[in-house]
Amino acid sequence: MPEHHSLDAAIAWVNATAEPLDSEDVRLPTAWGRVLTVAIHASGPIPGNDRAVLDGFAVQARATFGASSYNPIRLPLIGVAAGDALPAGTDAVVLLEQAEPEGQAWIEVVEAVAPGENVEQQGAIATIGATLVPAGTRLVARHIGLLTVAGLSGVSVIRRPRVRIFIVKPTKAGAPEDSNGSMIRVAVERDGGVIGECATVERDETAIRAALVATDGDIALVIGGTGRGSDDHSAAALAAAGELAIHGVALRPGSVAPFAGCRSCYCRARRRPVSGRMSCSRDEQFGASAGVQLNPRTDRAR
Repeated sequence: MPEHHSLDAAIAWVNATAEPLDSEDVRLPTAWGRVLTVAIHASGPIPGNDRAVLDGFAVQARATFGASSYNPIRLPLIGVAAGDALPAGTDAVVLLEQAEPEGQAWIEVVEAVAPGENVEQQGAIATIGATLVPAGTRLVARHIGLLTVAGLSGVSVIRRPRVRIFIVKPTKAGAPEDSNGSMIRVAVERDGGVIGECATVERDETAIRAALVATDGDIALVIGGTGRGSDDHSAAALAAAGELAIHGVALRPGSVAPFAGCRSCYCRARRRPVSGRMSCSRDEQFGASAGVQLNPRTDRAR
């Protein structure tokens, strides 16, 4: 009878077995959800100069001291919009409601402002050399925006894992249409994987093993045939294809789910494969594989 490992033990095996994938360069607008491979540092201050936070008029703050509705102060009209760099000789922004235009060249300021008021200072977001996004970060919208401001058009990210899905044919003819395959496919794509193949294999150890050995993916998922019956051959095929590390997890569904590191002669060209931690010749490398036991009618099928 298969030993039931804890779910934590199964996750620990996956984490210990997996190795980093290669990196690839992608355009910044397509990098959402990808994992950054190297830290990105600011090549210059962000923002690059003092800039207005809100629409208004750029002024020298000391020139507004004493301004009020009873004592308006007349100053040159220098209009700025939010995000505009402050013109030379100015250090604050008077908001639109704090001044009244007088003709085309002047304003009357009715409220004093302090130096730096309504201004974002140069380098307020990041100074030169500051880390903008650390390596290993999964990029979200705010990172994309920040890196755009930093002037980047692309980034280096971890390649998406290639996943092969093999669905073992049911024992009896006329069995209900498989739903696990489509469910797993969606889950893989949701979590950032790339489906390399989704194929049906005969319910036979030799056929399952051949599919595993021939795959050139990073992960192989075998759906079906993981049980203890005489016609369940997935665990044996995984063992024959490499190293069967776990057969049975202490949860339902999943009580007979196997995990293995499998040989793949097509993995030889991969520089940093996901691999089982076992000795292998130069011509053999290993990809992580697992048998999947699911019941789509239960909320535990995740």
